[in-house]
Amino acid sequence: MMMARPESLQLIQEARATFVDGHFVAALILAMAFIEHAIVEDLQSRGKVQGSPTFAQALNLANEQRLFPPDWLKRAKRLSYRRNPFAHLKEDGHAHGLGQRVLDTKIHPRSIMESDAKDAIELMYSFLTATVRGFQMTE
Repeated sequence: MMMARPESLQLIQEARATFVDGHFVAALILAMAFIEHAIVEDLQSRGKVQGSPTFAQALNLANEQRLFPPDWLKRAKRLSYRRNPFAHLKEDGHAHGLGQRVLDTKIHPRSIMESDAKDAIELMYSFLTATVRGFQMTE
């Protein structure tokens, strides 16, 4: 179970705020960062991993250990593919790039990004609910 580190809590707050403000790429990236934190920290707390594995490695380990519902992990993987062209430069026409997705679906890029961000935010809150445990703030 996650103790809700300050960095993770800030990611949640900023993912929500950027989504509300219509900054869908930022919301996607921030929500995915939280999801990665949640998965890796859960793996660490169970002694299944040390250090910081890649997101792909963390997803595979979480799937092998059956730590989260398989559909959540599949959604996280799909969303990571949609995040990656923004976080890691891809070649023109890359299958997961926004431009190619617009061409393939004939949907406006803003609508695509809003849908991706909404899915990521929903999944972020699912992981939050599954991993956070109560803690007491002291003055």
